[in-house]
Amino acid sequence: MTIINQGNIYLPKKSPKQIMDDVHRCINDCLDCLTQKTAFFAMCDALTLELTAVCDHFGEMSAKYSNRLPVFREQIHNFDIEEEIIRLEDQIDRLLAHPFYDDGYCGDADLEYGLPGDLNLQLTALCEKLYDLHRVFFPTDRADLYICYSKDELSEYNKRHWERHQRGLMRNESVCSVQANRAQFYEEQYQMHLKDLRTIVPKVISDNNLELYHEAIGRVLWRYAHETDADLDSLHAVMAMVRSVEHFGKLAGHEVVYLDREVSDNEAKDCGLSADELKEQTLKNQLDHVRQASLDWVKFRISIVEARLVKPFSQQWVCEMLDKAFENLELRDDLIRKFCSASRRKTMYQVIGELLNVRHAFDPELKAMEIAEIMGDKFPSEKKKKDTISNYIRLGITDAESLKKWVDDY
Repeated sequence: MTIINQGNIYLPKKSPKQIMDDVHRCINDCLDCLTQKTAFFAMCDALTLELTAVCDHFGEMSAKYSNRLPVFREQIHNFDIEEEIIRLEDQIDRLLAHPFYDDGYCGDADLEYGLPGDLNLQLTALCEKLYDLHRVFFPTDRADLYICYSKDELSEYNKRHWERHQRGLMRNESVCSVQANRAQFYEEQYQMHLKDLRTIVPKVISDNNLELYHEAIGRVLWRYAHETDADLDSLHAVMAMVRSVEHFGKLAGHEVVYLDREVSDNEAKDCGLSADELKEQTLKNQLDHVRQASLDWVKFRISIVEARLVKPFSQQWVCEMLDKAFENLELRDDLIRKFCSASRRKTMYQVIGELLNVRHAFDPELKAMEIAEIMGDKFPSEKKKKDTISNYIRLGITDAESLKKWVDDY
């Protein structure tokens, strides 16, 4: 009997739902099919050992997600934790009511099995592990988890789906062929998407329509993923609204920005700042955090190919160039989005591409594929992606015109 397969490379990994179905099947066999006390005790003993591994598994899941909520593709689907707890509690009641249940051994000197009471304790412990998992997945008082979840989920969406949706928006934009009408078109699109967003999720954007709140976005997305029958398309629809408001807002000349959370008037008063001043301070703190983490990452990456840079270019020059870019208000939001998400690797290779192709900052004999191979040798996980990396380098910056111009002009 093997309820849980983790650790055995020859068996497929079971989902939480499959594990719990196996648990209940074994318990039902124990309670309904065994007519001899010796066999019942032996089954209780075996189940107690199996459930130890199951408890450990769900405990590890709780620990894994206690500081970072999983994005949709990592989440546990088709698994109702509350329902599983109720099922387990019913099984405990059935075990306690079983005619063979008592606190003694089976009486056979050659067969000293564990107590049926041990199985009761193990089932109770499993209930507690599921309660822990439920608390982890519904963190009502952990704003930081929802903030990070919003950033992670939007990053996934930006990386995998936004460009396709953006192309659809751009096709609509191309209908407005007269340049003089573009400003009106952008404003109309901004107001339309803003109305759609407020209709579905009104709390994710400020009253002045300029601040998008990660905490509110994260709570909405998490509720859609766990408290409704919403699927991935529903989550994408919300994220498309958020990104469309940001996209057309900026094209229409509105400074739409992301804040981690909404700042109350009382918080502003406690800090001795106006709401606008506190907003600017919050933005600066976010930027400083992303900037430092990004520059440390860039510095390490550039060091790998620094020997192929030609004077006056160097690792320090590249880091200073990007550091100054973070100080540029027009670039700030693009850089935050690009370097605090999974697309930062792509952005780094695009910057290398601009330096290689436009500024000729590298050895003239160095090719895009050679850089990709160097990175693949250093990072084995990127070995299979060398063709993609080579394309990023060869094409340069294609999805951030302001950053492209900054790198080329610097």
